[in-house]
Amino acid sequence: MGWANSDRRDRLPPNWQGLRLVVLRRDGYRCQAVFSTGGRCGAPANQVDHIVAGDDHRLANLQALCAFCHARKSSAEGHAARSARATRNRPAEEHPGAARSVFSGEYVTGKGTSVRARQPCPALGSLSPLWL
Repeated sequence: MGWANSDRRDRLPPNWQGLRLVVLRRDGYRCQAVFSTGGRCGAPANQVDHIVAGDDHRLANLQALCAFCHARKSSAEGHAARSARATRNRPAEEHPGAARSVFSGEYVTGKGTSVRARQPCPALGSLSPLWL
């Protein structure tokens, strides 16, 4: 998240710079990001991140990160938020069982086989297209 169009800085506590230094010292100025293999990044860290997003500024919820891992984590969180928002705002899809049958014109419920018999196309008479 960029600082230019964010209110995030306004929501930080007044003692943020002090907390930031405590976290960086506690973590030895090393990135605490954990890889999928279980190992830690360990690169030099100059940023402090909330482990769980939100306004919980307790030391247990803060970690030192390198710029690369912080950007990667923030990007993943942003993507997850956008995906959740897109799913929530997408109109509900009709249930496949409520769809009309192309061939019969009746609703197909998926329960039973009550489909109206095909009627020949008036334009074709007794001829039938190849796909029928």
